[in-house]
Amino acid sequence: MTTLASSNTVSLGRQPILDAKQQVIGYELLCRDAATDMAAANRLKGDAGATDVLVSALVEIGLDSVVGDRLAFVNFSKPFLDGTTDIPHQADQLVVEVPPSVEIDEAVASGIRKLSEQGYRIALSDFVYSPRWDPLLPYADIIKLDVTKLTEKQLRAHVQLLNDNDIAALAVNVETHEQYEMCSELGCALLQGHFFSQPNVVDGKVVRTSYSALIQTLAAVNTLEAGPDEIEAAVSQDPALAHKLMKFVNSSAYGRRSPVDSVQQAIVYLGKETVRRMVNLLLMTSVNDKPTVLTRTALVRATACKNLAHAMGEPNQDAFFTVGLLSLIDAMLDRPLDGIVQELPVTDAFKEALLEHRGAMGACLDAVIAFELNEPLAPDNLPLMVSDQCKAYLDAVTSVEQNEGMASMLPSSGRRIDEAAFRGSAYSKQLAAATAEA
Repeated sequence: MTTLASSNTVSLGRQPILDAKQQVIGYELLCRDAATDMAAANRLKGDAGATDVLVSALVEIGLDSVVGDRLAFVNFSKPFLDGTTDIPHQADQLVVEVPPSVEIDEAVASGIRKLSEQGYRIALSDFVYSPRWDPLLPYADIIKLDVTKLTEKQLRAHVQLLNDNDIAALAVNVETHEQYEMCSELGCALLQGHFFSQPNVVDGKVVRTSYSALIQTLAAVNTLEAGPDEIEAAVSQDPALAHKLMKFVNSSAYGRRSPVDSVQQAIVYLGKETVRRMVNLLLMTSVNDKPTVLTRTALVRATACKNLAHAMGEPNQDAFFTVGLLSLIDAMLDRPLDGIVQELPVTDAFKEALLEHRGAMGACLDAVIAFELNEPLAPDNLPLMVSDQCKAYLDAVTSVEQNEGMASMLPSSGRRIDEAAFRGSAYSKQLAAATAEA
């Protein structure tokens, strides 16, 4: 979960929501108290005060800075759901989540119907069927199913019913590859959890040649003694990598009048450390069978670690960047992290930062991961206020969203109300039966 700060020390947590192909289609946004570092996002779901703070922060920061061009899933409190308070964001990018804590009365049912008619997507959060949900089922576009609260048989029955009724099943708390594979096999359209950041290690798995070459290039590029000639030699051994680097440096972002036509020239123009960072990123993105969210998460970690290093006045900020970037290399290569790190000729401090989160680099990485998982920060872990750490994260996320944007949208809400109502009564009975099954 990425944590973003607003100027009044309130931070927003975001957790990616992926489709079946592991492409990010949106983020669930949650509220966190940056002043006291209370990881209370789950407790505050649907709380009126938390919703007000969250909506105000989104207006202040800007929705595009938080989610880019993807969807924002937000748990709203009763005043927003029953129409007492207007939602200050357009329908094309917002998913209105109804938390289980909200009392569903006639006013809420009427408000949800109007929001659906206005084009807002409606999601029922932490859903376990009971008759209280019946008034909202006709307008639901997405239903969130907690894999820890339903048996596989119940989950299968729910997903089949949802798919048959043109409602997207969103499996939440998907934390392992086994759970991901089960949900995919059952036909869940969307998934939420941190399974994508875990290595899928299989006993006896053969490492592909391309991965071995990748590790060798990583080792050569990240050797502390490596100079421009050594980096050029390592990059030039991989024509595809060299091509990507040249294309990157000649992009419009650098505004050069004359093109850079060699790796050596790119190193001279950009500097050794900038090229090192680019090569690390390009190498990671060359793992084609991994979700883009994994690379994006690694890049956010890297940028945030460097931002934290800058805030602390650390001299070797590029090392902090590389630690953050390589912190997910185990999930990229589906190999244990300690084995990969031992193959890299880096300092003991670098290894300890990656493997044990020790030292200044390790402390920054530890803070970054704590924000991702919405966990409390270790006391006195960094000589920075929590709000300053949140700002470092906001700057990192904004930078990544501006440079790594991906348009991906769900089908818009447009079903006719009479058709939905016709479906609703029979569907409620089917859901009740599915929930009752052991």
